[in-house]
Amino acid sequence: MNFELFTSDEHTHRSFLFKDTQTSIMEEQSKMDFKCRCGSNKNYLDCCGAYINNNRLPNTPEQLMRSRYTAYATYNIEYIANTMLGKALNGFDLKGALIWAKTIIWEKLEIINTSLENNNLGFVEFKAHYTEQNQHGILHEKSTFHRIKGKWFYVDGVIL
Repeated sequence: MNFELFTSDEHTHRSFLFKDTQTSIMEEQSKMDFKCRCGSNKNYLDCCGAYINNNRLPNTPEQLMRSRYTAYATYNIEYIANTMLGKALNGFDLKGALIWAKTIIWEKLEIINTSLENNNLGFVEFKAHYTEQNQHGILHEKSTFHRIKGKWFYVDGVIL
């Protein structure tokens, strides 16, 4: 399966090949009817699934954050990679991220705060509750998002 990444420095297109011997998780999810993992209580396909399946672009950093959480929770690492730029993308390991994601049970997403500095720069503070090896944890982060040519990207995060 091919997917494309953009780098913020060069604004160039790079294509990567992601191999998986099983049916694509994204294809399986598009057939499913379940509540979205982001906590909206909406149907997956009417919420984050629309972004993950490339039917719509997130309009806000919060929508992108929610869809990235859902992608991690459903092992859609291709979407994670496609929504990253710059510092966040440098050194991103697709296979390692997929292996890691499969060791985590994502339980709940809390959006603490969202803000826009301007039309192309936004922030989302969140807490992602998870279980890893029978231990409860909370990822508390303030994420930075840039919009380039109408598309939001995750570019950096600070653990709080």
